[in-house]
Amino acid sequence: MAHEIRNPLNAISLFGQILQSGMDDPEKASYADKILREVDRIDGILVQLLATCKRPRFELQLVSVPEIIDRALEGFVDQAAAQGVEVVREFGGEPPQILADASEIEQIFTNLFINSLYEMAEGGRLGIRLCHDEKTLSVSVSDTGSGISEENLGQVFDPFFTTKAKGTGFGLSVVLRIVKTYRGRISVESSEGKGTTFHIQLPLS
Repeated sequence: MAHEIRNPLNAISLFGQILQSGMDDPEKASYADKILREVDRIDGILVQLLATCKRPRFELQLVSVPEIIDRALEGFVDQAAAQGVEVVREFGGEPPQILADASEIEQIFTNLFINSLYEMAEGGRLGIRLCHDEKTLSVSVSDTGSGISEENLGQVFDPFFTTKAKGTGFGLSVVLRIVKTYRGRISVESSEGKGTTFHIQLPLS
């Protein structure tokens, strides 16, 4: 489907560039600019759509999930401070490393942190709790945001579903795809006005 969409999209882009280069009227040239920007936006949506169902190139190695979580958190330190969000880590010991692609595991937590901070624009608490037993590594990511209504709770992992004013609704569907890739499980509990918690379980074997 992506291939069939990209063929006419490339033609639109090509002719848009031709129109842009041959226009002396600034107003008409701006129309060509808008066409090319929308082409890029559609292409970006296709890339995200593919990411929800198709695994990109990956490299398996032994990785430490706590280290990956901390690395993902580093990218949100300034945003959390600016929003008045307290970040609380509760790591119960050092779990065994797992065989995985580090960037895929990091993407799980990056997407969850993006959603949590979006819901706490006026401050709150971002909690990351990690524990493990002999078979399973468990991580929960919680926020004190506005929560998810009961009618929307069953749709949060669906591609295109979003309650954000701006957003494509691919973040959580990518998270679900990655967790399933590693034969893990993810669930969500939430209620309006009481925040949201995502629970992730990854097998250690």
